[in-house]
Amino acid sequence: MNVSTVDGTDAVLRSLIYDYLRKRGMGVSANALQEESQANGDGMIGEPPIDAPQSFLHEWFGFFWDVFSNSIRNAYGGEHGVGELMG
Repeated sequence: MNVSTVDGTDAVLRSLIYDYLRKRGMGVSANALQEESQANGDGMIGEPPIDAPQSFLHEWFGFFWDVFSNSIRNAYGGEHGVGELMG
């Protein structure tokens, strides 16, 4: 993929990451992402399609993690936590 070519999916993902960084207090990293996007010729990062209080990415990952960790517990009879199985 050409780094300077941003399709719709990539643009949405960048906006979600940028929103997450800003709302979680990582403004320096958010600004660096914005600057790198502009330096690559991709333009400004737009607003995320969903404006969630803690960021859509944060809320989505919380949901994903609950589902994933429960499926791991169920697969192993509830004996192990995800950390034990992955680490």
